Amino acid sequence: RFTSPKAKPKILFVHDRNSGGEDPEDTAYAAKVLLGRYDLTQLDEPKSGLSDKDLKGFDVIWFNNPGSPMGSAVSRDALLRFEGGVVLQGDDMAWGKNFSMEELTGLRFIDNGTAVDCNSQEVLHDNNLGARYRVTMNPDNFPGVDASTVEFRYGNDIDNTAPIRRDLEIMATARGGPEFCTTRRPAIVRYLKPERPVPAEKSL
Repeated sequence: RFTSPKAKPKILFVHDRNSGGEDPEDTAYAAKVLLGRYDLTQLDEPKSGLSDKDLKGFDVIWFNNPGSPMGSAVSRDALLRFEGGVVLQGDDMAWGKNFSMEELTGLRFIDNGTAVDCNSQEVLHDNNLGARYRVTMNPDNFPGVDASTVEFRYGNDIDNTAPIRRDLEIMATARGGPEFCTTRRPAIVRYLKPERPVPAEKSL
């Protein structure tokens, strides 16, 4: 609803080759359950990265990598050029494998969030073996969503980031699991792509 003005957008669901096979059930759930009612095409990211040709004809690109950073700067650049909506889904999407994601995410990457500094005490959060993040969605941004679902626990790591775009809207924040963890970090963000100018008609 936030990524395309079309009621029935054509969505390309891309699975990052750099996922390492982690949490395949997450990928299947997103594609088959969350997006099952839409016109959806699934694509495993090509070895050479995404090309403009791969993205042509789609309204939204949903890029999925459950638990690893994006693997291809070529794919990042293709998403930056894409004129439609882009969704990055995964808890390590704020950084790339040896490249920056700042221009695409609007976030400065600090660390990958496997440990949280809670009042000078380091608390581990990773692979559902440590503490679980407390995620709070801003209900004003999710009209119609059941109030009981706007707060939930997340047991894996969440990238530690800071906003760098002035127009970045923070839709949800995360705090460390224990109650004495008070520092918040962005968990879901969005920004509106600027409209590209329409070329002026040439006079004959």
